[in-house]
Amino acid sequence: MPFRKLKFVSGILLLLIAGIVLTGIFINLNAPRYIFPLPAPFHGSRIYNPYQDMDSSHWLKANFQVQTRVWYGLTSGRNNQSKAVFDLYHKLKYDLLCFSDYQNINSYGKHEPGYIPAYEHGFGIRKWHQVCIGARKELWLDYPFWQSLSHKQNIINRLRPDNDIIAMAHPNLRDGYEPSDFKYLTGYDLIEVFNHFTCSEMHWDSALSAGHPAFILANDDAHDISNPHLVGGDCTFINATSTKQSDIVKALKDGKAYGARIYMTEEDGFPEKIAYAKQMPFLKSAHMNGNTFTVEVSQTPKQISFIGQGGKIEHTVFRGKVASYEFGGDDTYIRAEILFPNKWDGPGTRFLLNPVFRYEGEGLPLMPVAHIDKTGTLITRIIAYATLLFFLVNIFLFRKKLFSR
Repeated sequence: MPFRKLKFVSGILLLLIAGIVLTGIFINLNAPRYIFPLPAPFHGSRIYNPYQDMDSSHWLKANFQVQTRVWYGLTSGRNNQSKAVFDLYHKLKYDLLCFSDYQNINSYGKHEPGYIPAYEHGFGIRKWHQVCIGARKELWLDYPFWQSLSHKQNIINRLRPDNDIIAMAHPNLRDGYEPSDFKYLTGYDLIEVFNHFTCSEMHWDSALSAGHPAFILANDDAHDISNPHLVGGDCTFINATSTKQSDIVKALKDGKAYGARIYMTEEDGFPEKIAYAKQMPFLKSAHMNGNTFTVEVSQTPKQISFIGQGGKIEHTVFRGKVASYEFGGDDTYIRAEILFPNKWDGPGTRFLLNPVFRYEGEGLPLMPVAHIDKTGTLITRIIAYATLLFFLVNIFLFRKKLFSR
């Protein structure tokens, strides 16, 4: 290729790259800035217990994250066909399955009982994603290259009107979210603590320690259902009388659920996984009697631990189906972790229960609200438009010089 043509092509590529970078910078700088409420641990004379009057015969096994073929196979999950996914999870004794295709509400099974529209929002390089449950339409706004706390908050706020539930997806993956982010972020409902790729307990405890009533979600997030180690490993058990969307949404928002990480060995395949699904332990009760929180499970666990403010283990009971913890004056919240033995008596299946926490007033306390910083937003938008003008002028001058040769 002649030198002049090579310079021309290089110039065009440079213009294209500059355009992409410019667009990213402008979108980021044009976002509103927020003022966040300061962390305030749970307090009050009353204790909220989501499991207080539950019926343990009404546990529904659910998964809200699994990808199927979409966008002509460009995204991960391209080998997963919707029917095959549905049939496999049915064999694994799931009562409820939602597809979470990237930026796409999957309509498979739309007219079947238990269908809940959902999708996974986000296309950022650091996996700043959200699982949108009860979704009515997809949001195409995102900040793909970099996100500050305000960018993360703005996405939540933009998702809020069109979704029944917003769950923060795999926060620990690629360090997309820092645990400290959850001291301030508001407006979401759930945190995906268990996910095949990672565990995000530190992020969850950060939110709870800041006084944010965020409840648990646990999902496979399977991208290849032919691999038994990616399917049926992380799930959410929901205490609800039906798989109707309204019943499921209410139960999740009220905290009537727990997350499970189901154990399997490297040698186990689908037959072993299906067999274990039929004999899994379950939560029988978790009730408050005065200031005493008591948990009971159907099979003898290796241990039951009670975890509080800052993620600190406050008390552990070994080898007992029933375990109790008495709230002290300094306790703000307590959540139970139940660890069952595997066949070699090592760590096995693990349950994480939603927190029991202090509050005042009537009903479930709400998250605090982050407000738009009008002055800060105005300043950053002035910078955004000035930056845009600067780049456009320079691109125009560069283009003029390029084509004049």
